[in-house]
Amino acid sequence: WYELGQGGNERNSLHANIQATNKTARAIFMFEAPFAQIQGLQIAPGTRPGRIRIKSIRLQHEFLRLGLRVPLYTWSGADLAKNFQPGQHISDFSSNKDGLQLTSIGNAPSFQFDGDWSAVQSAIARTVVQLRLLLQLAFLVFVLVGGTLIIRLVVRLIRFYQHNAFSSEPRISHAWIWGVALIFFIKACVLAFWVTPWNEIPDEGSHLWYVQHLGSGHGLPLRVPGKRITAAANHPPAYYAPAAMIWKLATVVTDDKDILNRAPRMAAALAGALTLAVLYHLLRLASGCPLSSLAFAACVGFIPMFSHLSSGVNNDTTLTLFVSLAVYFWTRFLLRGKALRDAHYAAFWLSIACFTKLNALLVAAPMLAMLIYELESPWKQRIRQGGVVIAVGSVCPVLWMFWLRYHRALR
Repeated sequence: WYELGQGGNERNSLHANIQATNKTARAIFMFEAPFAQIQGLQIAPGTRPGRIRIKSIRLQHEFLRLGLRVPLYTWSGADLAKNFQPGQHISDFSSNKDGLQLTSIGNAPSFQFDGDWSAVQSAIARTVVQLRLLLQLAFLVFVLVGGTLIIRLVVRLIRFYQHNAFSSEPRISHAWIWGVALIFFIKACVLAFWVTPWNEIPDEGSHLWYVQHLGSGHGLPLRVPGKRITAAANHPPAYYAPAAMIWKLATVVTDDKDILNRAPRMAAALAGALTLAVLYHLLRLASGCPLSSLAFAACVGFIPMFSHLSSGVNNDTTLTLFVSLAVYFWTRFLLRGKALRDAHYAAFWLSIACFTKLNALLVAAPMLAMLIYELESPWKQRIRQGGVVIAVGSVCPVLWMFWLRYHRALR
C-alpha cells in the first residue's frame, strides 16, 4: 500500500501473485507506483504462516520504459529493520547483512515504513539531480562532437561549392536586400497589429509580462517565496530590454491596452527583417552568388512560421538574428584568411545569442570548438587565442547563470 494522504485502502495498493509451494522460493517482485506524491509505504509480504527473508526494498525509475532501471533509493541489510515497523501477524522482525528476517504467524502479515520520509525524498531529489547532470553532460559531449563533425562537413561543402560556383551570375547592389527587409518589416507589423490574434504566439502572455516588468522600471524579475512567477523570467534579457523600450515609448503615445500589448511585437518584426539581411550576406559570402542569395533570403521571408513568429511577442526571431550574425562571422573566419578578429566577432554574437536564450549553448559549443580547432598558429599561441575566444563566447551566459544562482541563493 502507498499512502497518498487518504489513509490505507485497496485502491491505493499494488499486488503480485506468488505461486504456492512447499519449497523455499526466491523471486524479485516489481510494482509500478503511481505518478503522485507518495507519503508512506506498507508492505504485506504473504498470506500464510512461514519464514520470509527480504534482501532489499528499492525505489527505482524505469528510464523511458526501455528496460533501463535507475535506482533512486534502496533499503538493505540493517536499514530494513531500522526504517520499517512490524504490524500484525508477525512474531519475529530483525535484520542483518543478508536482509530482513520475519516470521509470519497469520494470513495477513504486514510492516510499514517508520523512518524519515522527507529524508528519503531529499535523497531521491539529490540522485535525480546527479543523474540529470550526468545526462546533460553526456548530451553536451554528443552535441559538441557530433556538431563539430557536421560543421566540418558543411565547411567542406561550402569550399567545394565556392570553387565550382557559377561566375556568370550578375552582380547586384546590396540595397536590394534592404528593400526586401523593409517590405518584410512592414508585413510583420501589419500582421502584428491587425492580423495575428493576441496570445496566438506560444507563451506570448509570459513574454509580455517580462517586457512590461522591465518597461515599468522594476528591473529583472525576482522570485519571491510563495508568489507565482512566469517561466519566462528564467530567460536572459537581451530580447526583453529593447522590447521594453518600445513598450515604454508606446505608453507615451497611447493608453489603449490592445495597442500596448501589441507594440512590443515590433521588436520581433525588426529582428526578423534584419535576419533576412544577415542571411543574404551570409549566403553571398558562402556561395559568391548575389542574385541567388537575394532570392533565397526573400524566400525565407515567405515562410509562414517565420512571418508568424515575427508578428508576436517572443524571443525566437531575436535569437535567430544573433545566431545568424555569429554564423556569418564564423563562416568569414573559415573562408577568408582565418582572421582572429572574425573569430572574436563570432564568439561575441554567440555570447549575445546565449544572453537571449540559453538554448543557443547547443549551437555555441560546437561552433567555438571549431573556431579553436581552425586557428592557424603555434600551439602555445593557439591556447592563448582559444582562451580569449572561449572567454568572449561564454561571458554573457556565465554571468546570467551566476545571476540566477545568486538570486536563488537569496530566496
